[in-house]
Amino acid sequence: MQSLVLNVVTVPVSGAVTLNGSKPTLNCSTKYNDATMQVRFVEVTHGYTFTMVGMCKNSDPFAFEMVLYPGTYKVSVGGYDPYGSPKNASNLPMTKQVVIDKLVIP
Repeated sequence: MQSLVLNVVTVPVSGAVTLNGSKPTLNCSTKYNDATMQVRFVEVTHGYTFTMVGMCKNSDPFAFEMVLYPGTYKVSVGGYDPYGSPKNASNLPMTKQVVIDKLVIP
C-alpha cells in the first residue's frame, strides 16, 4: 500500500472594499446581522470559489480577510442581501462588479 502525504497550501489575503475611492455608506445598525457586501474570488483554472460576506456588526463592515489556494483569480465585489430586503445595508450596487480580472496569488 502506498502512503501519501497531501499538503494543502494556503495564502491569507485581506483588504478593504471602497466605492469610487471612498468607504461605502453603511445603511444599517451595527448590532444587526445585515450583510453589507460580498467579495468573491474565483480561480480561473480550477474553478475554486471563495466568498466572504461583510456584516454590519463587524468592526469594519467593508474589510475582508480570507484564506485562498495559490492560483490566478477573478475578483468581484458588490452589495449583498440574502433576505431580499427593500433597503440595502450599504450603498454598494447589488450587481457584482469584476474589480480584478487576473489576480495572481503565489
